[in-house]
Amino acid sequence: MEKLLGRPFRMHLPVKTSSGSINSEKYLHQGGAQTSIQDFNVSRYAFKASKRPPRQVGVSIEAVSRRDMMYGAAAAAIAPMFSAVPAAAAETATRQEVDTTITDVVYLDVGYCPAGANQNRTLGESAICKTTDALGRIIIGLYGHVVPTTVANFVKLVRDGAYKGTVFSKVLPGEYIEAGRQGSPRLGEVKPPTDLLPNTELLDALSFRLEHSRPGTVSIAIAENDDDPLLRQRSNYRYTEFLITTGPGPVPSLDGQNIVIGTVLEGYQTLARIATQQTFKPNQRIQQVNKLASLIGDDRAARTRAKYGKPLKPIVMTDVGVLPIREPFPRPF
Repeated sequence: MEKLLGRPFRMHLPVKTSSGSINSEKYLHQGGAQTSIQDFNVSRYAFKASKRPPRQVGVSIEAVSRRDMMYGAAAAAIAPMFSAVPAAAAETATRQEVDTTITDVVYLDVGYCPAGANQNRTLGESAICKTTDALGRIIIGLYGHVVPTTVANFVKLVRDGAYKGTVFSKVLPGEYIEAGRQGSPRLGEVKPPTDLLPNTELLDALSFRLEHSRPGTVSIAIAENDDDPLLRQRSNYRYTEFLITTGPGPVPSLDGQNIVIGTVLEGYQTLARIATQQTFKPNQRIQQVNKLASLIGDDRAARTRAKYGKPLKPIVMTDVGVLPIREPFPRPF
């Protein structure tokens, strides 16, 4: 029993005394001091008093039936399973194990097209406007020690200019903004370089341990990825979409499904300006129809939902690049 519990065995026993009254202050124990019933409560499987003549002093194991001893032992074995570790202590322990040192710094310059898409474009010309109104710069610090391959691919995408001239595909105020959808550059989508590293970190549960617990958390979109399904089936497919949480609170729905790679160091006002841009918001009736279509297996339902939160006027990354590391950098974790 001591091996099961990892501590001296003790159990509360309501036992009849010679006077016939119930004495609930006696304990059956092996080693250690007597403690309160709150330390170990097996009241559901309370021991029954034996019909044998009671003893004046102490309690004998013989006074307990074998069946009730088995019930008590089972209750003792499972009791520790229900003692929960405080959430704050568990979160602190997890963060202490993660090295969130800033290893790389990148910037995104963001603007929007006040006139919308380029309606007068010629064949083959980009649909993105040539002149934008600036929204500001976002500076991102990356956790290269947490997910080195994922961060290396993201830095290469920035350094090669793959994100330059591309648009934010989704803006959900109070949650996150999303960019980096793959497709045609003429439509403001990403054409990634062909030499991105194969990423085995996508299969490692430890890659998903950091949470989207604060504004400005940057992650690679895995579950929230809205690239074409046929594109994702290619052997050389690499994830390029990324998310930035806008706050003011955490976004737990993203946890465990998208890989956190860094945090915003500067540019929270730019995030706020992006979050206030007008987006496509379906009314309640359209949402209900979409849910019904999804239930009956209509493929168009998912494509329609992908447009929820799409900016009505393109929000463009007008320039991107890598910055030298300056010390010290704030460490949110």
